[in-house]
Amino acid sequence: MNFIYPQVLWGLAAVSIPVIIHLFNFQKPRKVLFSNVAFLRHVKDVNSSKLKLKHWLILFARIFFIVFIVLAFAQPYFPAEEEGLTDSMEDVSVYLDNSFSMENELNEEKALDIAVKSVQQLSQNLGAEVKYKVITNDFEGRDQFHRNKNKLAERLSEVTFSPVYRDFESVSKRLDPQPGSSVFLFSDFQKSTAGALENFVADTAVNYFMVPIQNKDVSNIFVDSLWISTPFIKTGENNEITLKLFNDGKGDAKSVLVKLMLDDLQVSSTEVDIPAASSVTTTFTFNISENQPVKGRIVFEDHPVSFDNEYHFVLNPTRGIRVMHVYEESQKYVPAVFSNPKLFDFVSEQVGQINYSAIEGMDVVVLDGLKDLPNSLISTLQEFVAKGGSLTIFPSAGVNKDSYSNLFAQLKLPAVSYTKADTAADNSMYELTPPDYKDPFFRNVFEKDDEKITMPYAKPVVTWTGRGNTLLRTRNNKSYLGQFESSEGSVYLFGAPLHQAYTNMARHAVFVPVMYKIAMNSLNKSERLAYSFQEPTFVLDVGQQAKNQVFKLRNEVAELIPAQRLSGSNLFLELPRDEMDAGIYTLESSSGEKAGYVALNYGKKESLMDFYSAEELSKLFSNSENVKIYDINSSEEFLETFKKASVGTPLWKYFIILCLIFLLTEILLIRFL
Repeated sequence: MNFIYPQVLWGLAAVSIPVIIHLFNFQKPRKVLFSNVAFLRHVKDVNSSKLKLKHWLILFARIFFIVFIVLAFAQPYFPAEEEGLTDSMEDVSVYLDNSFSMENELNEEKALDIAVKSVQQLSQNLGAEVKYKVITNDFEGRDQFHRNKNKLAERLSEVTFSPVYRDFESVSKRLDPQPGSSVFLFSDFQKSTAGALENFVADTAVNYFMVPIQNKDVSNIFVDSLWISTPFIKTGENNEITLKLFNDGKGDAKSVLVKLMLDDLQVSSTEVDIPAASSVTTTFTFNISENQPVKGRIVFEDHPVSFDNEYHFVLNPTRGIRVMHVYEESQKYVPAVFSNPKLFDFVSEQVGQINYSAIEGMDVVVLDGLKDLPNSLISTLQEFVAKGGSLTIFPSAGVNKDSYSNLFAQLKLPAVSYTKADTAADNSMYELTPPDYKDPFFRNVFEKDDEKITMPYAKPVVTWTGRGNTLLRTRNNKSYLGQFESSEGSVYLFGAPLHQAYTNMARHAVFVPVMYKIAMNSLNKSERLAYSFQEPTFVLDVGQQAKNQVFKLRNEVAELIPAQRLSGSNLFLELPRDEMDAGIYTLESSSGEKAGYVALNYGKKESLMDFYSAEELSKLFSNSENVKIYDINSSEEFLETFKKASVGTPLWKYFIILCLIFLLTEILLIRFL
């Protein structure tokens, strides 16, 4: 046993005071006269030994009271395992994980609150000269400077939850601890956001104290994904939206009420049961009466982690896909495919009568059997594809090789070979092989993956190899349908004309779904239901009239101008995620025109409740003697554990209790003995 203030032990000399009082009775005796004392002598003999015992007991009680109160003020303690560690703590760096996963509760207290209280109590038990550097996930500039104990308390009172999360490598770089300093890491050590801790190298010149604050039985329900079940969102008709919910917990979730909100009005609700560590899908039916964007939300109740209990999205009613059909000789197949006026705005024009200015506003241009391509058409198509349009080519049997080669060169497509198809050959030799159902192009095109599907035949007059994605080919390995990315747009090249002598594709059941897929792919790829803060950048279609405009995002509580780049009609945005909350933002140009809505949600990483346990951390850093792991359930437990390991076990409380016991003993002896 050691003493923090051994000089106080000189106070033990005060033990002599009750001893002197006991040996010298300073009370002056008083003489009392009695007429007859014969009967009193016996009483005196009997009580003398009793009084002597009482005096000795009172003496010992007083002596022990003085001894223990002096020892208490000397602050005795059992030495710590690493005695003297706190004596060298002059520079202390603290990381407070304030990500949303710290909403978890431990003993009815949020993990972030436990972390804040732990830092407060730590500062109260370290020296007044210690300087503190505390950072959160926000990486604020003001946290780059050291604070004293009072300024630290002010900063801790301002810590709130943040949508930002950091891996420990970036945290370590931000802290930049100096040799000899101490680093305290208060976090739940979430595996999805902490990074590869097995690769984290702890500086041997720095003392690390890792404090995992986590509820081992926590669960969380979150939206895994959301998608429109139908290809298009149409006004005045029933549409379906499908929701996938995931239960990242060890227990089943029963009767979870899920609501669909459109423009802040509840339009549908359902109850679902979600087994532990599993997902369920449910479908809502909705109807939109006006051809305007609709702000939507998925809402449900789940505690204690509640930041992801809402999922925001935007429903943009699908306009008709604008398709231009350019032909040389009248063909009925392409017009028949795009004849539905509810889905397509279809225009069919002969090559000699093309309205070139109209091509710019199209989504799809179909070249059907053109023998020769005018230079004006080539330059217009090149500009059309560069701005994100989709070009579909059905070549003619007698193509002008020079004009087609010029178009392919302008679009930076691979070189093609022109062949003369043998129209008299057996059609079975040119039957197409079944498509690759795993290819993104054919995803959801067919109801089931049938390898025995009957395919059409095709006798190509144009073939190619190399760059691009060959979607369909013949059994003799000749390419028939290729998909090529060119600038911002796409080019779909068919190898044979839509003529019965070369293919029966136009009469086959495969033709319509393939052409529909090409048309749907032509819609701007940026038109999504929602975006995530985990995406560094994303693209929005703002139209051609947006040139020289600066765009801002605005909602009821915030307005900001993100980093942006405009390319044609595509606006590339980079979000400052540490300045934004989840929700629906209005996209406005500098001229004040509304360009649409953007729905932003927190990433799924924070929703995954899987943490590094104290045992796992101990194994990961078993070879690092300068890394200490604390397994705690409260801020008080952390302080006691830390003091026991680095300061020692204080005993003064026990000596105060003994003081009170002997003081009470003296009172009882005087009163009742």
